[in-house]
Amino acid sequence: AERAREQSERRLDIVQKRLDAGVVTRLDLLRAEVALANADAQLIRARNAWELARRAFALAIGLQPSEDAAPDGAFEYTPTDEPLADLVAAALESRPELRELNEREIATDHLARIAKAGNKPNVALTGTYTWNDTEKQDPQKTWSVGAGVTFPIFDGFATRGQRRQAESAQRQVALNIESLRRGISLEVQQA
Repeated sequence: AERAREQSERRLDIVQKRLDAGVVTRLDLLRAEVALANADAQLIRARNAWELARRAFALAIGLQPSEDAAPDGAFEYTPTDEPLADLVAAALESRPELRELNEREIATDHLARIAKAGNKPNVALTGTYTWNDTEKQDPQKTWSVGAGVTFPIFDGFATRGQRRQAESAQRQVALNIESLRRGISLEVQQA
């Protein structure tokens, strides 16, 4: 942005000299002045963005936004001998958002199995045992056992809708995982 401003300023000087010599029109001078004013605005925006980025970086590393977050020393590029596939595999292994999506995929698989079981018969077995021992009465023991079976005949297609919804959630999670894997791989390649 500073170089663009300097170029606009030099261009304005050249156009001013050409105008004095009668080679260009006043319109060319106005265009050069507008270009310089635009370069000034761009320089202000760039400086503001730099300051905001510096403050955000300070916050990210645990400093106060007003503290100087300039690094000590120089950044150096150190090439790696590791194959790209190994770097991508390590990145995929260490990303928590990918682990979260993998766990979500397991959960949606379980939900799909539950939804598919909605049209199956339900079997229930219940039992109770009670023992009362009071000073006024003899000890009493009671027990009961019950069993029940229910068969869903028609549920208004609710089971089919739940099954389709669960399958859709499975597909969505699978697409999200694949998209995230591709994004991580691209990030590693760009780094």
